[in-house]
Amino acid sequence: MNQLKKDIIRVALWLTPQRYLCAMLILIAAFTPQLAMAAWYDPLVSAMKDAKTGFIIILGGISILSILYSGACLLIARVLGTMETNIFDYGKQALIIGIVGGAVTLATWSYSWWGGSISI
Repeated sequence: MNQLKKDIIRVALWLTPQRYLCAMLILIAAFTPQLAMAAWYDPLVSAMKDAKTGFIIILGGISILSILYSGACLLIARVLGTMETNIFDYGKQALIIGIVGGAVTLATWSYSWWGGSISI
């Protein structure tokens, strides 16, 4: 309990009127509608859209390479006769990629269904 009292006193001594006024002015400026409609964030929005497109391309390429790798392992195992990789491993890989892609598609669709907007 003594530590709590010491922490409260430390915060009370730290919070000077100048710091309180500065924090209040920052909050007022952050929530002022005129400042919120400024165009300073347009480059950030376009950069995020470009990053989103890049993530889609990279992750789509990784999923295609994953399917190709699994298929190549299946073919090599068939040719060598080792049976280390079977058709179920290939199917499992394809099913996982399909489920993840379907979940993302379903989430995007449901978000747009309830009024959200998806922009690329």
